Amino acid sequence: MQTDRRKELRDAYKSRRPDMGVVELRCTATGQRFLGITRDAAKELNSLRAKLNGGGHPNRPLQQLWSENGFVFRVADTLEYENPEDVSADDLQALRDLLLAEDPEARKIWK
Repeated sequence: MQTDRRKELRDAYKSRRPDMGVVELRCTATGQRFLGITRDAAKELNSLRAKLNGGGHPNRPLQQLWSENGFVFRVADTLEYENPEDVSADDLQALRDLLLAEDPEARKIWK
């Protein structure tokens, strides 16, 4: 690959604005919801899918449901931000806690 093209791709990656917020996994058979926080929704959904397909996710109830049923992946809510460094983990957890309060039966993806 040409050096200029690599530099363009690297700069484009560094300047992108990923969705930061809460991702949701919903079991299509039971309707159970699992919520997790993320600084990059696309990466998180891909990572979750890989861990669940491989059978190595630490959340055993989620892993069991995954093995038996279909799931819908989506971004439940995002935070608006100017600078990615300004978003703290506490901000993301507060957003997830709001969504958990709206649906008391929803659970966290990660304990």
